[in-house]
Amino acid sequence: MLTNTEMKTLQTLLFKMEGDDFGKVVQMYKTAQSMYQSRAGSSFSIGQPVVFTSSRTGEKIVGKVTKINRKTVQVSTTGKGTWKVSPSLLSSAA
Repeated sequence: MLTNTEMKTLQTLLFKMEGDDFGKVVQMYKTAQSMYQSRAGSSFSIGQPVVFTSSRTGEKIVGKVTKINRKTVQVSTTGKGTWKVSPSLLSSAA
């Protein structure tokens, strides 16, 4: 997590950007996000119980990991079907 000083520095740099700088920053962001998702996904294993909050209903959904994709984790639930969930939204179920 960035400190307040780092956030202010980032803000200053963003205000100085022009033209192609925005495209370069977007690409750096996408690369960093992809790396973060890969690390988050690798922390789960098939069969592991997990929990996440449904964006549709706001309820907690409990299930088991059935597949780990590059950007999502497939979670199978009892009675609620199969979900593809971003690894950053998953937590281990106790």
